[in-house]
Amino acid sequence: MEKKLVIAVFILMLSLYAAEGIISYEELRIDLLRTDPSPLQPGEKFDIWFDITNIQPYTINSLQVSFVNMFPFTIEDPNQSSIFMQEIKSSEKKSIKYTVKINKDINEGIYPIALQYYSNKIGAIVSKNFDLIIKASSVVISTANVKVTPEKVRPGSEFELSIDLTNAADYTITDISADLNLDGTPFATLAGGNERKIRQLAPTAKAMLTYDMIANPESELKVYKVPLLVTYYDRLGIKYSKNNTIGITVYAKPEYNIDLENSEVFTKGQTGEITLSISNKGNSDIKFFNIELLPSNGYAIISNPRIYVGNLDSDDFETATYKINSKSSKPIKLDLKANYKDEYNNDFSDNISISMPLYSIYQAKNLGLAKRSYFWLEIISGIIVLIFVYKLYKIWRFERDIEKSIMILFKNTIKWFRNKLKL
Repeated sequence: MEKKLVIAVFILMLSLYAAEGIISYEELRIDLLRTDPSPLQPGEKFDIWFDITNIQPYTINSLQVSFVNMFPFTIEDPNQSSIFMQEIKSSEKKSIKYTVKINKDINEGIYPIALQYYSNKIGAIVSKNFDLIIKASSVVISTANVKVTPEKVRPGSEFELSIDLTNAADYTITDISADLNLDGTPFATLAGGNERKIRQLAPTAKAMLTYDMIANPESELKVYKVPLLVTYYDRLGIKYSKNNTIGITVYAKPEYNIDLENSEVFTKGQTGEITLSISNKGNSDIKFFNIELLPSNGYAIISNPRIYVGNLDSDDFETATYKINSKSSKPIKLDLKANYKDEYNNDFSDNISISMPLYSIYQAKNLGLAKRSYFWLEIISGIIVLIFVYKLYKIWRFERDIEKSIMILFKNTIKWFRNKLKL
């Protein structure tokens, strides 16, 4: 029994010694930081970074860390396969980088690489292995046939966004997620949120994602870039992310009103100015607005028929004034032609007719649009005044007293009216 106990203690001490020996040779801790690019593909070259940390309580001098060429990896420049450090102090960390080339004739999978350094403590070479994943192609999932219905979205209107996802790999991808980032845009989803999920997608298979959306009524008219983040997992269980950008155009055709604001012409044969008001009532700005008054049988154009109005911002207005001569006493149509551009420099041309009221002289006078004529009344009044003056003069010649003459004329006039009234 005692013999067995001694053997067990000996074996335990030997194990502890062996473990201590294994731990003791680790002078350095080597960590793989990153590769660029990532993921790695057959036939390409990449940079790989490591952190070297001295985990011993003393300084290590003349340290040389070498990259071991292991299929399918080889150092791009053989002269740079080893990196020399004059010293690395206790707990100090230093970063190193190698440029490595991958053999082009390999399949995707997991492949090992190794670094080596000479340990003065144990007097031997120490190796450290790492695994790298090689992907056959970085293009696994693609977004195609992005469609916005309607193609141009009006402010405040609803629309549908549909996206086709295609698996370009030769294996099934899983847990696909497509997330629209609508921050900073005037859009919102109506139902289902911004994220769509697909459990899996077989090789060459397609899946359509649809989003019911609405644009803010105050949306600025322009093309908005909407980020779409697609994430998925390959057959090795590695997660990938792909950023896409979708363009959505917010557009509204220019809308405006042209009205007769003021007129100096009311009757046939009258000449005067008419003023038209042009108001932009839509969301879109109007550029380079020109308006032309076209010839008509109802009027003659005396001024320049073409007027350049210029730009009209949303909710803005301008006026255009013409001088005409009317040829009718009945309402006529002002025939106009407008040419302009929208915010995307698309050309537009519209023909417009505006009703202009005209009246007979009698109607115009009754409506207060023309002055009434008192010509005959003025003539009659003038004749009466002349008769009065003549009668007064005749009496004055006899009486030679102006006040007495006026009194006699006044009495004679009253007497004349009484006689006429008796009749």
